[in-house]
Amino acid sequence: MRSWSEQNFSHPEMLRFGHVSRPRREWTLEHARKVYGWSVCAMISASNAYGMDIGPQTIWFLIHAGKVVDIRQTHTISPGHPVDCNDGKVRALG
Repeated sequence: MRSWSEQNFSHPEMLRFGHVSRPRREWTLEHARKVYGWSVCAMISASNAYGMDIGPQTIWFLIHAGKVVDIRQTHTISPGHPVDCNDGKVRALG
């Protein structure tokens, strides 16, 4: 998750990680078939391409075989399948 964020945000040196939910078993659809893995939601603050702080965003990650295979910034994984970021307690990530 941290590695993916550092590779995909404009200014990785400006990333700040807040709360990260506990991992939970989850699935997503890829080409109409289910892909299973572990999901976490992370609160990430970043800067845009102009270096301006865009503030915290909640991002849902699905991890399969040690790699991020899907991310969402929406509330739905697939029709009728909502993102659940409230599963259990959250912990701070430094």
